Amino acid sequence: MRVVVLGGAGLMGSTVVDDLVKSGVDEVVVADLNLSAAQKVVEKHKKSDTEVTAQFVDANVHESLVEVISGADVVSSNIGPFYEYCVKVVEAAIDAKVNLIDICDDFDAAEEAFKHDAQAKKAGITACIGCGASPGLSNMVAKYAASKMDKVNDILIAWAVSVRDTGGPAANYHILHSLSGKVPTFRNGKVKYIEAGSEKEIVKFLDPIGEVEVYSFGHPEPLTLPRFINGVRNVSIKGATLPVWLDEVFRRLSRSGFASKQPVSVKGISIVPLDFAVSLTFSQHAYPQEIKDMIEKEAPIASVEKLIVKGERKGEPVKYTYDGLASFATTTAAAASVAAQMIASGKTTSHGVIPPEGCLEVKDFLKDIIKRKIEIIETEETTRSLTEETI
Repeated sequence: MRVVVLGGAGLMGSTVVDDLVKSGVDEVVVADLNLSAAQKVVEKHKKSDTEVTAQFVDANVHESLVEVISGADVVSSNIGPFYEYCVKVVEAAIDAKVNLIDICDDFDAAEEAFKHDAQAKKAGITACIGCGASPGLSNMVAKYAASKMDKVNDILIAWAVSVRDTGGPAANYHILHSLSGKVPTFRNGKVKYIEAGSEKEIVKFLDPIGEVEVYSFGHPEPLTLPRFINGVRNVSIKGATLPVWLDEVFRRLSRSGFASKQPVSVKGISIVPLDFAVSLTFSQHAYPQEIKDMIEKEAPIASVEKLIVKGERKGEPVKYTYDGLASFATTTAAAASVAAQMIASGKTTSHGVIPPEGCLEVKDFLKDIIKRKIEIIETEETTRSLTEETI
């Protein structure tokens, strides 16, 4: 099995490489714009049984992408921001006729990628879009819960991600982008677009995180889950960055126009507000020492996710709640690696551009996730009338 990992030198990509090597994949290509960083990843695995090599790739050049991924059994893309690169990678995968896993978590990028479904089917490939922690694992857990119900009514996905767990500047691009403008939710059987950062809700996560205010966030799940979970009426996704005061900074920046991609002139120099905001928030020098100390003290090491699925079974209400506490980088990489190996092994249910819940067998996927010591806690609540049979 030959797997090409795009963005393989970054936080997410290098963690995908780690998982693939631990899984005993035959060959892994670490493809990155930063070749020296890619070679450091290769050096880390030089004693493994997996053949790990480095290769330069420029994701802005179609021919470069096609050349690097050609001949692979599957390509795992971790290049963000995804609103810039997801479709570029999908088009390259179609031309190279190579299966694809992309951890894309931008809803608008996913929408554009799904428009290439017919082309991917014609090329005979599976392009699985949105397969990380959320979207990805969240979708598959929702699908698993739905399989235990006769009817699904509501799906609520919520998470709180520690700033320690977000990686490079692409994460800040995603946060600011997803907190700006209108974002999708699925309400009363229809897609509805609401203001990003609106509809505050307090969610109680696992300790030690506890209660966190979460807000509407731009993710693909409200667009994809209703396609594959019949009859669901409502799908919402809300999130927050930890510590909470930093989450407020991101929301205020987005509301103040700093998520705009339209250049403005500053003393005769053209500057994109989003680029400036990301550079500022990611810079190690921009924060005063007291702010750095606050982040170090208050940002938790792990992140949390909660998924609630409500529905009916045998005519009675039933509710499943799933809680997880882990590194989002590790969970995202595990989901991407498991999906890549399933697709490369021919364990897919369909071709085309499709989310994980539409092309992967849910129980096999979750079993492989659990083997990686990623704990998912399930709570079942049922309500029923007492009858002669139940007494």
